[in-house]
Amino acid sequence: MEEPLNTNNMEEASIRTSFIREHLKFQGIPLEYRPVIPKVTYSKSTLQTVLAVDILLQEYITTDSDIDEIRHWIYIAARTVVKQLGLIREVDPPKGKNISDVKRILVHLGGEG
Repeated sequence: MEEPLNTNNMEEASIRTSFIREHLKFQGIPLEYRPVIPKVTYSKSTLQTVLAVDILLQEYITTDSDIDEIRHWIYIAARTVVKQLGLIREVDPPKGKNISDVKRILVHLGGEG
């Protein structure tokens, strides 16, 4: 007998995947060189997304975390929220470029990385 799809588990997996991708994308990049996070309007879906990311965030911020680690994880959490809400979209690198080249260029220019 097949188990029905649980949308909450699928959303959780999507949030976790996005969170980890954002972490890998921005680890080692100083906060001042990261793109600005767009503001979000309050809604029920925004609140639900923030609460889900907050639960995930608790796994990464510990009492041993220093201020830079905490700032990094909060930035990653905020990026994850706006991505889940569709306010940030991923772009493929131009032909002939790999993603690290594009990241380096965009971070240097102060844009999306």
